[in-house]
Amino acid sequence: MKIIKIVRDTATRNRIPVYDFAPNTIRKEICNDGRATKREVSKIISIKFPELVVYRESNRIWRERYYQNMFDAVACGLTYLKLYGKESSKKNNFANLKPIVINERDKVLLVRAADYRVLTTEQVFRLHFPSFSRARKRLYQLWQHGYLRRIIRPARIGEGSSMYLYLPGKRGFD
Repeated sequence: MKIIKIVRDTATRNRIPVYDFAPNTIRKEICNDGRATKREVSKIISIKFPELVVYRESNRIWRERYYQNMFDAVACGLTYLKLYGKESSKKNNFANLKPIVINERDKVLLVRAADYRVLTTEQVFRLHFPSFSRARKRLYQLWQHGYLRRIIRPARIGEGSSMYLYLPGKRGFD
């Protein structure tokens, strides 16, 4: 844990962002299964990058553990690119979406997002919706259509899972 603190402090001093990803977030982004094993993660990575196949299996346990750390590092990098990279697959594609009707509740929500700059799913649920799942579904639709932007706040160690933060989108000001 001391090394983590040193890395964080050094990165903060140099204004370098540090991202934490829960293991199940990495496994879900790489394998589409939050309960995948390290071997499954390394298999998917070696399928995407065939030049890494030679590192998957080894006749020595220490070598296999060493290369498993390499696959973990590659998985962390790929997760970052998938969630935050410019070529993210999670970018909105407005062309194939069914149109939605913006009701009064949505208008109030968009005004609040503009006023407060950022809202969590929990805040939106408590202010506007009778159920948490309905709030998540509507926020997802508003995000898909560009009325809201969302960013993922990575979970800190021991804090649980990551959460979405919603900000006003380009279409939210129309």
